[in-house]
Amino acid sequence: MERRGGRSIKGVAREAGVSIATVSRAINHPDQVSEPTRRKVLEAIRRLDYRPSAEMADRARGAGARIAVLAPFSSYGSYAERLNGIFAVVQPRGMEALVRDQPSSAAAIEPHLDSLPLRSDVAGVIVMGVPVSGDGAARLEESRLPVVLVDSDHPAFSRVEFDDTGAGRLIAEHLLGLGHRQAYFVHEPQAADFRSAGLVRSDAIQAAGLPLTSVPVTPDFGEAVRRLDHWLAGLSDGGAFDAGPVAVVANHDRLGAAVLAAARGRGLQVPEQLRVIGVDDGEIAAVAGLTTIRQPFAESGRLAADLLLAQLADRRRPPARVLLSGELVLRAST
Repeated sequence: MERRGGRSIKGVAREAGVSIATVSRAINHPDQVSEPTRRKVLEAIRRLDYRPSAEMADRARGAGARIAVLAPFSSYGSYAERLNGIFAVVQPRGMEALVRDQPSSAAAIEPHLDSLPLRSDVAGVIVMGVPVSGDGAARLEESRLPVVLVDSDHPAFSRVEFDDTGAGRLIAEHLLGLGHRQAYFVHEPQAADFRSAGLVRSDAIQAAGLPLTSVPVTPDFGEAVRRLDHWLAGLSDGGAFDAGPVAVVANHDRLGAAVLAAARGRGLQVPEQLRVIGVDDGEIAAVAGLTTIRQPFAESGRLAADLLLAQLADRRRPPARVLLSGELVLRAST
């Protein structure tokens, strides 16, 4: 039985009014228990100051160590590229990555960050593309595990960030240089109250002198194309294309490709009538002929893994911040 300070998993189960098996599932497989039950277990863990065995955690830092990697993998394909960068660092060292999908930060008000670090066989945590604040940040700090963030920001943890402000300036400079004096910003609605990368970029674009009009669309590609088709029809009916080409900034390449698909369906000429720029430079951008801002995805994963390994080697290392720059990639859409 795992104990610390006289507390045990049996005591947690008794405090929460659930079985030991339920406590284990709430810690190791939070997706297998209901949200109210998970909360009860976590509250009991906090009240009792329960932690997995320190001896097991120490063993987890050696050969065969396991790290946890959390990201919205199913929402954004770019995180798979970052994960490949992590694998390139940890796998040759005989380490294993425990991968946990998270909901998109645009759709989730609070991600489930506070369960995973309780696992006794996890040596460290990499969190990508998920806001870290409130209970989640507190739980990560309480775990005393090394934590590295990617595309997220918190002063308590090391992080690898993309210069979204610089990317916004690159977008603005490109479109202003083409003669545009305003543009549309196509993005998903955001449920969480935090400054996402897209909002940072849009703020930078407008600060550089290019006003943006918001065009929110669903993350579903097919539905996004249908809504964008309706939006483009309204622009056409209003004579927006009569004054020259219209500029669109997509929050990421997938939405940029949706704009181009809707434009083709409308018979609009790109770039003569519509100019579109995205962010990421994944495979879809090359296939769609989309001008975009390239992000160094694999490099960000490698750097995150390197930072985590450095923290595992020296737990006294202060948090570090690495800022990566983007690059404008010109294609036919502008």
